[in-house]
Amino acid sequence: MGNLSHFPDTRTISIKSYKMAGSLLAMALALVILVPLLVSAQLGNATGLPQIATRFRKYYDLPVTVCLASGTISLIFEGGPHPTLTPAYLDLLKTLRVPAAFFFAGQNINANTIAIVARAEVEGHVIGFTGYKYPISYTSLTPAQVTRELTMGSAAVAQARGGFAPTYFRFPGNEYTLADLSAVTVAGYVSVSTSLDAFDGAGGSASSSQSSNQQQQQQQQPAATGNQSDIYFVQWQQRLSPVAANARYIASAHDSAPVALSALRAIVNLAQERGYTFLRLDDCLEKDANTLKSGRKSNGLGTALLLNSGQRPGDDSSTKSAAGAALAFSVAPGAAVISLVVAITLSIF
Repeated sequence: MGNLSHFPDTRTISIKSYKMAGSLLAMALALVILVPLLVSAQLGNATGLPQIATRFRKYYDLPVTVCLASGTISLIFEGGPHPTLTPAYLDLLKTLRVPAAFFFAGQNINANTIAIVARAEVEGHVIGFTGYKYPISYTSLTPAQVTRELTMGSAAVAQARGGFAPTYFRFPGNEYTLADLSAVTVAGYVSVSTSLDAFDGAGGSASSSQSSNQQQQQQQQPAATGNQSDIYFVQWQQRLSPVAANARYIASAHDSAPVALSALRAIVNLAQERGYTFLRLDDCLEKDANTLKSGRKSNGLGTALLLNSGQRPGDDSSTKSAAGAALAFSVAPGAAVISLVVAITLSIF
């Protein structure tokens, strides 16, 4: 019988094969963990894309149009603050115990109206903005003009809120281009649109060539007639689904016009009779209406970002998102390092 010593031991081959396979698997696992983290970090730094999130959903450059939970409605107002009409809306909302969101225009915030902004927030309403000028059509603006509108509008609202910048933005009249949406996203705002609109006699969009006098005249709204308010209510009656379980809305009106004011009580009663619940805008963007933000105080200080300084007290959704991100970025690299150590160990031994 011949000498077989020069033939390799099959057991040695098997062990080396297992080690090689294990090493490759560990290295692959490390790459799977590390590469997405590095890519996302680089993209975030390069583009400045915001990571605004609730507990259930992230929003980037697509406008929010509905609440996430069925049977819910979020009221939003734009065009203010108006020196007399906005306080009247706040009075009625307080009586009805209905929260809302007010999208203010920077040019309307002055010595006579700055206290209205503070009052709206203290009474539990979300504060957003529509830019600086109002009315205005973003589709007719250059990219530089859009940026200026966002910067000046946000700064005016932030000044009225003690330095806290708004999180939510709305295009007047829901008119925008994809470039406009991108500018809003990069600036770090959530764009809010609507799914239920009724004509209340006021418009949010205007030609950029419209004179300042014309814009100011639109702020001086006459008292609503009964007929206008009746028509407005009928529009709501027709457009609001009678089956609350199958519908959810973000609905708009103008706090710079009186029509909705005269019809609002009847609209709220109608919606509640049909089984709807009214939610703040930030709560409307939560998946479950029964799982609202526990960290927010009863005085309603809500979702906002402190200019260049993180988060406003009372909003726990961004806290949880940040905590989750921090946990992921602290645990994942550790797992990747362990995988690399295993790979190196297997390759050596």
